[in-house]
Amino acid sequence: YAMTGGVTPLIFDEILARLANTSGRHWARTAYLHVNYRAPAPLGVGLLVGGELAGQEGRKRFLRGGMYHGDLLVADVDGLWIELKPEQTQNVSLAVGRGAEEGS
Repeated sequence: YAMTGGVTPLIFDEILARLANTSGRHWARTAYLHVNYRAPAPLGVGLLVGGELAGQEGRKRFLRGGMYHGDLLVADVDGLWIELKPEQTQNVSLAVGRGAEEGS
């Protein structure tokens, strides 16, 4: 009748990672997610998931978000993403390029 607990952080991680890595920002990776489960998230219905960049200090990006069933908050999250160092970014670019080549 309700989504299992492991799916909620997976959804949050995907949505917030996309936000952390958009708008010309350098690549960052998840350091932690803290999920608060507020109510059961029902199956077979639309859930609204949103997030925001709450702040940045150096390479640290703080994000937060919520998951709603209508007006009911079913879960919220606070997370930290760390911007990769330049030498780490090169490896990401190579992996992304390699994935594109394999898909073509």
